[in-house]
This record gives sequence, C-alpha cells and structure tokens, in this order.
Amino acid sequence: MQTKSHVTVEKVISAVAFDDASTIDLVMAGGALCLAVWTGKSVSVAKNYSRDGKTYLPGDLDPMASAIYFPRRVHLDENADKLRADVQIELTRVKFLDQNNVALLTGFIFTSWFTDTFVVAPSLVLVGGGADENDHCLKLLNCFCRRPLLIAYCNGRTFNNLPLRYQPTLLISSVVGEAVVSCLQSTSYAPAKYFHQGEFLETPIMKVMPSAIADTWGDTNPIIPIVLQTVRADKYPAEHYYANLREEFQARLLGHRLRNLHEVRKAAWTKDRTSGPMGPMLDALTICAPNPSVNLQTIFKAQEEEVELERESQADHIICEAALALCHDKGRVQAMVAEITGVANSIAEKRGNPLDLVARATGHQLKRLGIKIVRVGAAGRGVKFDRYTRVAIHKVASHMSLPSAKIQTPGCPDCEALEKRH
Repeated sequence: MQTKSHVTVEKVISAVAFDDASTIDLVMAGGALCLAVWTGKSVSVAKNYSRDGKTYLPGDLDPMASAIYFPRRVHLDENADKLRADVQIELTRVKFLDQNNVALLTGFIFTSWFTDTFVVAPSLVLVGGGADENDHCLKLLNCFCRRPLLIAYCNGRTFNNLPLRYQPTLLISSVVGEAVVSCLQSTSYAPAKYFHQGEFLETPIMKVMPSAIADTWGDTNPIIPIVLQTVRADKYPAEHYYANLREEFQARLLGHRLRNLHEVRKAAWTKDRTSGPMGPMLDALTICAPNPSVNLQTIFKAQEEEVELERESQADHIICEAALALCHDKGRVQAMVAEITGVANSIAEKRGNPLDLVARATGHQLKRLGIKIVRVGAAGRGVKFDRYTRVAIHKVASHMSLPSAKIQTPGCPDCEALEKRH
C-alpha cells in the first residue's frame, strides 16, 4: 500500500469486497489487467477505481501469474439457475462424466469463484479413465474455474514459483515428491498461514490433482473424487471449442461472483455447519451451487464406493494384495516375482477385471511400492519375507486400505501391530 498526495493507493491482487455489497475483481481487458467494479446495481471495467479516500489499481503480474486466465469481460446472467444449468449441459456433453460426477463438478466449479469466502478450499482428484480423459477434464475445468492455472508437472521448484497470492485454481497433471504433496495440503485451509515466496499467506487454494496423489493425501484433509469413464478419442471436442467455451463462461461466472459474493459470504457465516470430515466441503458446495434436486451427501457416499472399487482394480493395489497374501502363507520365507504375478492375475480375474500382468511389470510395481526385490538363488528374482520386508508390505497394504489389510490374519505379529496403531 502506497500513499501519495493524501491519496492511498492499493493494488488489487485477489479481490476487494465492501460492506455495501460493492466488489472489485480483476479482468484482462485489451491485453492489460483491469478492474471489474460491481456497485450493487451495475458493473463496469476500469483501469482504476477510487472511493473512501483510496484509489484501487490492478496488481502487477509476474511471468508465472501471467499464465493464469483472467476473464476478458463481464456478463451478468438473469439468474443463477440458468447459469448452473448451462454449465451442467456442457459437462454432460463429454461422455466421461455420469450424473453424479456432473453434480459434484458443478459444485466445485461454482465454489472456485468464492474460495476466499470459506475456511476450507475443496480439492478434487481425478480417478479412472485414461490420459485423454484426464487431459480433457482439465481442459473443461480450465474453461469454468476461477483463475485457472494449468500445471503439467508440479515439483518443489514449480510450487515455490506458483502465484498463490492471486488465489488461482491449480489444475495439476502430475505431482512429484511427498514434500510437494505436503505443501499443497498446507494451502487448503484458512486462517492457518503457510509460508510461500518469503511471506505468510492465509489464502486457501483449490486444486485438481491426479489419482496417484490420493494414497498420500491423508484423511485429515478430505478430497472430492471425480470418477472418469473411458470413451473413444474421436468423441472429444476440438481445441477451438474449449477456447470459445472459456471466453463465454469465464465472463458469465465472473458476473455471477460479483453479483452474489455478498450473499455467499453471509450464508457462509450463518449456515449451520455439517458434521464430519467432509462437512466444510459439503457446506461450500451447497452454498455456492444450491440444487434442491441433488443430495450431495448421498452422492459422496456413492462416489466413495465407486472410488474404492476403482482402486481395488488397479495393478499396484492388486500386486500388493498378492504379496500380502503370500506373506501370510504359513512357513513361507520367499516368493518369486512370477508367483506374485500369478496370484495377482487370479485376484484380478475373480473381480471381473483381468489384468494379464507379466513378471516384469509386477517387479516394477513392487519396486515402486518400496517392496524390496532380490535375487533368490538360480531361480530368479523375488521377495524374501524377512522381518523388514514383512513390515513394509503390511504398511503399504494398510496405507492403500486394501480389503485384505482390514482383516487381521490370526498369529501375524505385523497385523497385530497395525491394529494397535489404528
């Protein structure tokens, strides 16, 4: 904040909300960052705005912040129901989302425009589908979410350079390193402050992340799962479709934010809190995108069951389950990688989702899970069930919440140790 000639100059970074329901936000008009000013009755775009002895100017964009998409204009819809319906129509147009996922994604999108209102910023994880489905889902969210920032590869260096002061919605394709996951977790809550770029911030950040992060995220910081279905590649829209969609809906959703920010803040303060770890997220979604025909709690329960089934069919989970089963064989001291592969294929086939794993792929997954593979005589490579390896297998299985890990095997000291820890 600067003072010159008795006029205080304030740079707008996130947004400014006044007690009389007036609001200032940011738009990219004519290639330059400008202010979108809502007076409570009308909206205008200006290079600066003065009131109450202050002059407000747009903040300065560094190179990383320049990658954030800001709306090019402001459009005021007649009512929020029409806007919500139009968003859902576009989400339904791509065939990899069912009705429940469309409802959750709609709530997430609308909440992203009011993140600065809530104590918890919901985070979302993409489960299932393939690389194409994940890519196109991120492209869709890039059209709808507030201040979207696409990140292909988030490591420590990338995180340190993120322009979090602008409160972007992070759309992340890949996360590298547990330390980065921990840093991303720290940005989900306010008013708890986190240290970033030499200052303490208390700005909660919404994130969309790949499914691989779910196993290391932790239950204390719940995330919304979106389950994607695999579809034919020729069913996806062309690139210009996304460009047109983004320009239209960014303007409409910014208008929705300006018109409704005061009411959303009031509701966030006065609404009865929903209990449970998902409570704050449910509250945020229902306040920002109310839909009487949708019961989000029922959808969340259905999503959890679907995600559980999806995870149980993934190769790494089934391979770990096979290693755990062989580890529990009485008197067994080792297992060849080929044996683990055979058991894993049998488990997958019984669940109606055959994987046709080969030993080489199994060995790679075991290494990735931290389960040590060694040469077992002339027979080849395998896993020796020594004390260290048995503990490692049990810990990984428990961390993955495998079905067999939830049932204690009689006489197994490692199962007993995990049960006591929980």
